[in-house]
Amino acid sequence: MAGYIKLYRNLLDNPVMQKPDYLSVWIYLLLKANHKITTFIFNNKTIELQPGQLVTGRKKLSRATGISESQIYKILNYFEMEHQIEQQKNNRFTLISILNWQDYQGNGTTKEQQSNSKVTTTRQPCNTYKNDKNVKNEKNSIICSDLKAKSEPQPSINFNFDTSKWEGITDSDIDLWGKAYPAAVLDIEFAKMKSWILANGAKGKKKNWRAFITRWLTKCQDYGGTKNADVR
Repeated sequence: MAGYIKLYRNLLDNPVMQKPDYLSVWIYLLLKANHKITTFIFNNKTIELQPGQLVTGRKKLSRATGISESQIYKILNYFEMEHQIEQQKNNRFTLISILNWQDYQGNGTTKEQQSNSKVTTTRQPCNTYKNDKNVKNEKNSIICSDLKAKSEPQPSINFNFDTSKWEGITDSDIDLWGKAYPAAVLDIEFAKMKSWILANGAKGKKKNWRAFITRWLTKCQDYGGTKNADVR
């Protein structure tokens, strides 16, 4: 495959630089993403892919990078939590949209690009497709939905030590965590977080509460989910 991608030096400031597997997957996604509009046929329908999108799957990514499928799953969920990608899945493949693609991989450079410490991520026109109704467990999927909102800075999350309550957590956060960490019972895990925070004094105070929550839920998912929970 000919051509090139742009890598910005602010990637050095991103946490993925300390995680070789994460960096490998991220670079692979950038290299394999479409740089122009392309089409393919699925269920006898023509699907249009925008720049910054690619069709892949955990098995394919695992073979290409040498990283286990379970680790690929965790990495992709992390990228989605950090609003670097958006995933649309069915039982045949995963469509990945890299957020803010045009801002970083398009023509020209802006001051915002130079100062933004986020890893390259895509904004493109929304596009929808419908899977064949006769294919079991496949649903109508939106290739990109309200990406503009997701590309904007994430609202900050805070734990108020005076009231012992979380602040800044949105319904969108809850929905995304529920999808990314299906084995975690969020009410129980947030109660555990609160208990741990209050019991650990200065150690319990974090600069980035969103990252703290992500790490906690990732660990919960990796260790089999919430224990002793009556999930019905």
